[in-house]
Amino acid sequence: ADSGMPRLGFPAEDGGTGDTGGALTSFEMLGHLDLSLMVKAGVQWGLFGGAIANLGNAETRAKYLPGVMSLDLLGCFAMTEVGGGSDVQNLETTATFDPETGEFVVTTPTPSAEKAYIGNAARDGRLAAVFAQLITAGPGEEPVSHGVHSLVVPIRDAAGDDLPGVTTSDCGYKGGLPGVDNGRLRFDQVRVPRTALLN
Repeated sequence: ADSGMPRLGFPAEDGGTGDTGGALTSFEMLGHLDLSLMVKAGVQWGLFGGAIANLGNAETRAKYLPGVMSLDLLGCFAMTEVGGGSDVQNLETTATFDPETGEFVVTTPTPSAEKAYIGNAARDGRLAAVFAQLITAGPGEEPVSHGVHSLVVPIRDAAGDDLPGVTTSDCGYKGGLPGVDNGRLRFDQVRVPRTALLN
């Protein structure tokens, strides 16, 4: 992070340099040094940071990306689920809008909806870009699904402890990559503000 290389992959308007070729080259060079470090960098700046950079509005990008680039904010890309792998269209995790509070309620409704093999989830991640089925319903209305959307969801506090409603676990040793902390995530009625929804 101190080298400034993470900034290469982010747009100039967000504090980066917008040098995609430089970002890819620096990522490749990490692989020659330490594959665990390359994977961790890919999760932090490519997947997690990329979700915010590509899906977040200007306010969301300004709030999170400086910390993502500097490593002051560590995150995960929580898409893959036990039941469907990377079949994104059929993810089971839900984010149901509560019109009374203006919040989204993120839930793992079934065992197969558990987020699995998520980089940075076992230990280091504090925030996750969570992919879920967006559901809305007014009073007395039938729930309506709006397909998969991504939300920024806090998963741990500054001390590294799971936040209320969040359960994290470790997937164990990843062959050949001892520095990678792949984990699982479950959500039990975790409430996030409307602004957590990425565009």
